[in-house]
Amino acid sequence: MNIEDLDTKLCETTEPMSEEEVLILLNGAGDYMYADEILQVRMPNASRRFKSVVRSMRKLLDDVREHFPDAEYYTSGGDGFSLLLGRSHGDDEHAQQELAALDAGMVLVGGGDW
Repeated sequence: MNIEDLDTKLCETTEPMSEEEVLILLNGAGDYMYADEILQVRMPNASRRFKSVVRSMRKLLDDVREHFPDAEYYTSGGDGFSLLLGRSHGDDEHAQQELAALDAGMVLVGGGDW
């Protein structure tokens, strides 16, 4: 598919777009679009919703830290997302999985360095 066809698909249809198609738009002729612009076209409220979720998560962590000051969120490299009542690893670098109080279950978060 070429850039023009993908632009039409993005702007004039509700057909799902594959990762490959999005990458073609992102890496197309002369930095055609940015990911946030593509998302904005398809889902104008996504940014607002994402920011709302982030604010809620921040508030929850602040509230939990009133009782457990070392609490933190943790992702195990895409396998899950958890709220811990302390650090994920102790001073000896041993995992402290027993501190996981809540697990997001179906929310998967990729991990790693870019």
